[in-house]
Amino acid sequence: MNPKSLAVTGMILGICAIVICWLPFVGPFLGLACGVVGLILSLKAKNKAKADNLGETWDGKGMAMAGLVCSIIGMAVSAIALIVMIIALTAASAIIHAYGTTTTW
Repeated sequence: MNPKSLAVTGMILGICAIVICWLPFVGPFLGLACGVVGLILSLKAKNKAKADNLGETWDGKGMAMAGLVCSIIGMAVSAIALIVMIIALTAASAIIHAYGTTTTW
């Protein structure tokens, strides 16, 4: 596969990881998945360009770097959102267990 195509795909997935991670409940999982795949594709693009001796002037270099950065940021934010979600659900479960599920208005 063309290194530029890998770089573009990695960059798109990195951006998607940043955007998707804010969705409630499924966002952190999908954000992590997009971030990991984007990171792998961006690294693959850089390594393939180096192996093909394209040098520093190939078109996808900036996109591969943007894919790396966006994927790492997306994975980090997704991991933080996942931790916050687990803490919030644990706290909610503890509150429900302590006070019961019935409310009086």
